Amino acid sequence: MRRTSTAAMVAIILWGATVLAPIGHAQQAPAQASSRLDLASLSTMLTNLGYQPKPGGERDVDIQFMRDGWTYYVAFTLSPDGTHVGLSANLGTLKDPDGVTASQWQTLLAKNWDVTPCNFEYNAPEKSLYFHLAMENRDMTPGDLRNNIDFFVQNIHDTHSIWDLNKK
Repeated sequence: MRRTSTAAMVAIILWGATVLAPIGHAQQAPAQASSRLDLASLSTMLTNLGYQPKPGGERDVDIQFMRDGWTYYVAFTLSPDGTHVGLSANLGTLKDPDGVTASQWQTLLAKNWDVTPCNFEYNAPEKSLYFHLAMENRDMTPGDLRNNIDFFVQNIHDTHSIWDLNKK
């Protein structure tokens, strides 16, 4: 009778495990697909959070609300592929964009580091300044949405002295 060494047995067992492991994994249930908001479910979630969403464009829904004596207008836009939800607020039209100093633009640009993942954007043809936040549209809960809205508008409020470029 032939005897197999312990080392050979361990090698055979490990080899068998590497051959059979992929088969076992392939038989596992597929991972649950993440859910994405569409305009209807986003509107419903906003309504349930106490907002009154209004249709915007083809991929947009807008809200308006008061907080701390300010009126906020926030547009929610779904990316074309549905993977992101963007929050956007028009901070106003610049009366004289060429009159804004380099120092003011630098201060505004530098502030983007502090408000990340939000950012300031300038639309030159419209002469308008915007504040924007892109959120991943995956498994978003009402709490996630509320926290992002709160973070977004708090940053608008807290940076007012920087983005109000019409004042001299």
